[in-house]
Amino acid sequence: MHRRDFLALTSLGVGGFVLPSVFGRAIAAEELNSALDVALKKSLADAAMNAAKSAGATYCDVRVGRYLRQFVITRERNVENIVNTESTGVGIRVVAGGAWGFAATNVLTKEAVAQAAGQAVAIAKANAAKQTAPVQLAPVKGVGEVSWRTPIVKNSMEVPIKDKVDLLMGVNAAALDAGADFIRSILFLVNEQKYFASTDGSYIDQDVHRIWAPMDITAVDKTSGKFRSRDGLSAPMGMGFEYLDGAASGKTVLPNGVTVYGKSYDMKEDAIAGAKQARAKITAPSVTPGKYDLVLDPSHTWLTIHESVGHPLELDRVLGYEANYAGTSFATMDKLQSHFQYGSDKVNIVADKVQPGSLGAVAYDDEGVKTKKWDLIRDGKLVGYQAIRDQAHIAGQDRIRRLLLCGQLVERSVPAHGECQPRAGQAEDERRRYDRRRRKRHLHHRRRQLFDRPAALQCAVRRPAVLRDQERQDHAPDRGRGLSDPHAGILERLRRCMR
Repeated sequence: MHRRDFLALTSLGVGGFVLPSVFGRAIAAEELNSALDVALKKSLADAAMNAAKSAGATYCDVRVGRYLRQFVITRERNVENIVNTESTGVGIRVVAGGAWGFAATNVLTKEAVAQAAGQAVAIAKANAAKQTAPVQLAPVKGVGEVSWRTPIVKNSMEVPIKDKVDLLMGVNAAALDAGADFIRSILFLVNEQKYFASTDGSYIDQDVHRIWAPMDITAVDKTSGKFRSRDGLSAPMGMGFEYLDGAASGKTVLPNGVTVYGKSYDMKEDAIAGAKQARAKITAPSVTPGKYDLVLDPSHTWLTIHESVGHPLELDRVLGYEANYAGTSFATMDKLQSHFQYGSDKVNIVADKVQPGSLGAVAYDDEGVKTKKWDLIRDGKLVGYQAIRDQAHIAGQDRIRRLLLCGQLVERSVPAHGECQPRAGQAEDERRRYDRRRRKRHLHHRRRQLFDRPAALQCAVRRPAVLRDQERQDHAPDRGRGLSDPHAGILERLRRCMR
């Protein structure tokens, strides 16, 4: 599940049954059970790669994607919406003149993908004029024609709509009978049909399935007007509809009597418990002030690790290439060299792309690299970054590994044990290049340019959180020009980019 999908879906609590348009075009439910022919995808990939090489590309990879999603949304005794969406297209990435170029099309013909490949090469050659260092891709051996599918038992897309509606209506009725006044329950089903091909010699066809069944339950005291809510205890999973079978083997009863769920979820049982617990919270006494031992629920630590370890150890954030959502990183390369003490010696954190049932489990990542598991923090110390193929050389990484962050779908590579030091003869050059990039990002206190980032358009962007201290030092000569409205601020930044 993409992070943007998660954020958009959770916004349904405010927007009711209005679904965002980012999920693609609406389609009939029957179309969810279809797939693009593998021969067609291979022919499109070959057409794109041949056109790119003819135009002067030294490397090309092609991604043919068909992303299917289904939403079944209910509230109390009503079905609010059922939506099926499809987003299909071809993305082409090339290296020409030592720089990246990108182009895409949603027209699935050889002529269209060949034209897009030519556009990608033209963009790469234009970028090469401003590139300070050529792209260096870590070597990956082609795997030929291979395929992989999420090991599901029951395809969620093949389950009839009536069965899904009956399930949610039964869940809602059970919650209302158990004391809830309001309940919204949702099924969010995903099938990503992903095809990757590259001039390295890989043709990888993957069929990825995911499922999530969120709900929120509210109880109201009509005398006092007080109300309390409780969310469902499901988690997004890389599984099929078998996740909702409620098998006893997937349940764990905690010492306090609360049932939590692993690879099997009993939605009706959880709805009944949620209604009772929401009702109990209305009359529960407030906590007496004092000093207590705090026990964090795993769902809390997921986000803590995601934000304090996952994002900061993305090498593009470390280098300042990326700042979207989570900003840059405190875990700079000098901390990797000194094995920064991230936590106690009992803390070990791994990135895992192969764990069955997880959202990130695939056979090959989005750069055609075989997935596996590796250390990020070992015995409390920082031992690795996440990086893509063209960043691996910066930290001297010889073997390519990948991390797919939970809810985000971001593929990266990190070093294996003992591979954190730059290779002999490379360390000094890379350190100088890294230092130059850091200095360049501080040339102007009001505008920051992302250097050495190959793209068709490089915008100078404002980073208020980073620039605030520098503004104070410079007496903020133009602070008054800032726009208070966030949307106006975005428009202002776009206007500056287009100058």
